Amino acid sequence: MPELLNGKEYIRKLVTIAYLNVGFPLLLFIWVYLEVTADLLPSSIDPAYHLTVFISVLLLSLAIILVGLRKYKLQIMLSGTTDRLTEKLAYYKKGLTARFVSYAIAAFIITVAYYLTTFRPFEALFGIMIVLFSIHSPNARRVVAHLKLKNEDRLIILEGRDF
Repeated sequence: MPELLNGKEYIRKLVTIAYLNVGFPLLLFIWVYLEVTADLLPSSIDPAYHLTVFISVLLLSLAIILVGLRKYKLQIMLSGTTDRLTEKLAYYKKGLTARFVSYAIAAFIITVAYYLTTFRPFEALFGIMIVLFSIHSPNARRVVAHLKLKNEDRLIILEGRDF
C-alpha cells in the first residue's frame, strides 16, 4: 500500500469504504420507504406471495452475507502469512471491502423486494442490516485486534503514525 502514508489515513480509507457501502443502499431504501408510506407505490406482487418473497430474500441475503464474511476471514488468514505491515493492511482492506460489499448487495436486494412488495417486515430486515453495518464499522482498535498486530505495527495504526 505505497499510496498511504500513515495509519490515520489508512483507517480513514476503511471508514470511507464502509460509509459508501451503507450510504447508497440507505438512500435508495429511504426513497422507497417514503413512497410506500405515502401510498404512492402499489405492490407489484400479489399479497399472497409476500411472505414467500420475504423468506426467500431473507435466506438469499443471509447467504450473501456469509460469503462476504468468509472472504473477509480468508483475507485475515492470508494476512498472517506475512510480516510486513503494509501487506497485512492490504489483505485487511480487501477482506473488509468484500464484507461491506456483501452487506450492500444484501441491502439492495432487501430494498428491491420492499419496492416490489411494499411488505412492511422488509423495514425491520433493513434495520437489521443497518445494525450489522454499525457493529462492523472499521476503527483502529478493531484493525489491530483482527490482525493481531504487535509492538511498533500496533502503534502505527493506533496512533496514526507514518509507515
